[in-house]
Amino acid sequence: MNIKVIFMCVFGLLLGTGTVVWSQPFNGGPDGPGMHRPKVEEKMLMMLDLDDTQKTLAAEIVARYRNLERNLMEDNKGLHRRMTDALFAETFDEAAARETFRNNAAVHEDLMVLKGRMISEIRTILTPGQLGELQAMRARRMKAHARHAEFRALVEDSMAARK
Repeated sequence: MNIKVIFMCVFGLLLGTGTVVWSQPFNGGPDGPGMHRPKVEEKMLMMLDLDDTQKTLAAEIVARYRNLERNLMEDNKGLHRRMTDALFAETFDEAAARETFRNNAAVHEDLMVLKGRMISEIRTILTPGQLGELQAMRARRMKAHARHAEFRALVEDSMAARK
């Protein structure tokens, strides 16, 4: 087969694929479709064998807290911008930077407390067996985190040894 024919076929395939991909609508961005990924606690709930009543109650709880979380995350975005502005200001103002950081820390604290309240509320609708399974899932997750941390440490040590 002629090399020109092969080249033209490959080029045509790449061009066609690129055209199809480029013509797809962009749905990205923080509020675009498909941008909500289930959080860890939502994934764990999905893996439990919940009855219909529990599913409804869990969905209501998660939705209620998700709206509160979104509001806090919006506050966090603004504070993060102010923190970055404070760090890269023409003249560094330590007092302003510290104040912005404290405000940011308060939002993170509120987010943690909010998540704790949500999990606590969800626990009230679970059976003892489901609570046990939830604890087992958490233990497996923590073990996976530990393995990942060990692996990252090995990689970093290996990279440091090469330098």
